[in-house]
Amino acid sequence: MPMSRDLPNRSATLSSIIGSVAASGLTSVAGMVTGVLLARSLGPTGRGQFAAIVSWSGLLLMASELGLGFGVSYFAGKEPERGDEVFTQGLAIACALRALAFAVGAVVLPHIRAFESLDAPVVWLGLSPLLFGSVTGMVTAFFLGTGRIRVVNALGLAGAWVYAAGVLAIWLAGVRSVPAFVALFAGAQVATTVVAAWAGWRIGGLRPRWSRRGLRQLVWYGAKTQTASLAAQTNLRLDQVLMSVLVAPADLGLYAVAVAVSSMTGPLYSGLNTVLAPQVIRAGDARTGALRGGRILILAVVAGTVGAFALGVVAPWLLPALFGKRFISAVPLARVLLGATVFQGTNLLLGTLLRGLGRPGAPAIAEGIGAGVTVGLLALLLPRFGAMGAAVASLVAYGVVAVAEGAMSLVAAKVGVAELAADASRIMAGSTHSRSRKP
Repeated sequence: MPMSRDLPNRSATLSSIIGSVAASGLTSVAGMVTGVLLARSLGPTGRGQFAAIVSWSGLLLMASELGLGFGVSYFAGKEPERGDEVFTQGLAIACALRALAFAVGAVVLPHIRAFESLDAPVVWLGLSPLLFGSVTGMVTAFFLGTGRIRVVNALGLAGAWVYAAGVLAIWLAGVRSVPAFVALFAGAQVATTVVAAWAGWRIGGLRPRWSRRGLRQLVWYGAKTQTASLAAQTNLRLDQVLMSVLVAPADLGLYAVAVAVSSMTGPLYSGLNTVLAPQVIRAGDARTGALRGGRILILAVVAGTVGAFALGVVAPWLLPALFGKRFISAVPLARVLLGATVFQGTNLLLGTLLRGLGRPGAPAIAEGIGAGVTVGLLALLLPRFGAMGAAVASLVAYGVVAVAEGAMSLVAAKVGVAELAADASRIMAGSTHSRSRKP
């Protein structure tokens, strides 16, 4: 049978899934603690200003990456003997591009509506991840491509909990200002960079080694994935970026809290994505990779849908209990965004599946279509319906991307829906049979 080779790896894969989802869950808990304390400390207006800083910083971070993280993962996994070279190439180019992005942001962003009441140095400090994030990103990409998932999970946990601990310390000290939390945001990025650099040196054995060999392939692969990344970031962040320009900070603060609630299912998708990437990249052929990825994808869709529905039911009680009664009007937004999160998480896995199959341009097409839908719907709905218009735009755009990437994945692997379903059923039946044989 074609897939019998995979069966001995099932328990290792299951262990990786459990570990990654657990690590992502703990990371999400840290993010939730941070979000709750920020909301209660700053209120809707201050929370909106902080959300705007993080959104712009993240958008510029992704826009200046050139898809190099994906490229480092792909080539480090395919050609492990070139790990040092690939890492050094990606890091050098990313640092130069992000320094340029920082300069542009430092000039433009202080004039954005959401930042009018903040001093320019505070905004510059919020952009500092552009100067430090390249090391963390490339080290993580290297470990992901080479299948060292535990290290990837540990790095994510370290960054999230260092930041959460800092936010808690500031909150306990009674500090309630946006500049203080922005300074902490920057400091946490520096600390995470130090940890990542140590892990790359000591655990990964990474050493700077420049070479032009394979540079063109890395840049070309990255450029193709960058189109998808930019489009995905448009779908992910354009709503909050435009709201920082067009609506009051308080409305953006409500929206940011709704996003935080909808993100509670995120650990499921990010954890499974961490496992899916090396499973597909290191598969012997496209069909094997697609079937491996398909099993993980089906698990994600089913579990994610159930989780989103449950959160939607309890949102009227959960949201004010966590963030305070000032944010009760964010409940309808959270319910719409929970539906959008199901599609968003599915898109994350489908994009990784396509890149692992050596089709980095395919997600770019799908995400590009989604970005067009996002821009059009935001232009139509945001001025008229405000935050709810932005939520509906996200729901529709993510759904369009999911359909497009799903179709492209089936075509790339030459696998039908019926075959994927049969494979998943066979795996489930095999697991049930194995459990029934235990004494």
